[in-house]
Amino acid sequence: GDWTNIGDHQLVIEQSRFECDLNRQRDEAIYKDPSQSWGLKVYQKDLPFHTHQSIMDYYDYFYTFVKSFLDSQLKKHSHFLVIDLHSYNHRRKGPKEEPGDIEINPDFNLGTFYIKPYQKWSKVIECFEEEIKSHDFVVRHNVPFKGGDFSQWINKNWGGKICALTIEVKKIYMDELGGTRDYNKEIWDKFCDRIGWRKGRWYVNYSDLIFELQDSTPVGHLPLIGGSGWWIGGGCWTWFLSLTQRLVNCNISPHASQRQK
Repeated sequence: GDWTNIGDHQLVIEQSRFECDLNRQRDEAIYKDPSQSWGLKVYQKDLPFHTHQSIMDYYDYFYTFVKSFLDSQLKKHSHFLVIDLHSYNHRRKGPKEEPGDIEINPDFNLGTFYIKPYQKWSKVIECFEEEIKSHDFVVRHNVPFKGGDFSQWINKNWGGKICALTIEVKKIYMDELGGTRDYNKEIWDKFCDRIGWRKGRWYVNYSDLIFELQDSTPVGHLPLIGGSGWWIGGGCWTWFLSLTQRLVNCNISPHASQRQK
């Protein structure tokens, strides 16, 4: 959605973190034990040497590339913001159990603990937080996450010039109405009811959809016209989930966003 279009540059990681976790230190990037991977056993046996080395080469290349890119941007801009975007599971006890307490599982977690000096970036962060809260989301700082190793690495090495803000979005936007990847008409209808794409038993006309954020616009309502046109019913899942509008009042230089699956 809009999140990945906030900055002038986007860095999207296609590889799964279960192959190589770029948000951890090098010696922990490959999960060797279930304690590193939420109780899941990733590999039945040790990886062959050449496979392990190939993954480590990929890890090193990523950080070398990012360093080169950040240095090149600092030649153009005196300072800028990096948005390190993630999502997190607030149903750690299982999909059928009650979700975690909102006080320690906010809708948005801002990882600001490692941003130094904080006072230099405080107005940018406050602007970011106020914009999110204006859409009735619960926001906390460093609850439950302070920021992973990727953002720590940036804040440590370019502190004062680059601010790496980690954002963890609670997974209320993807599975709160059923939690299945298979098409299910009942879940789809509930989803459309929730975001205003259906009124009663009928899907709304394309001309009646709202294409701008208003006080009355349901969360996630904003639609998208794809290459094959607009379709809102049946099993065609072409939509645009808008989490918040662009942050246009922060007065910051062009910035980058990064996320890993």
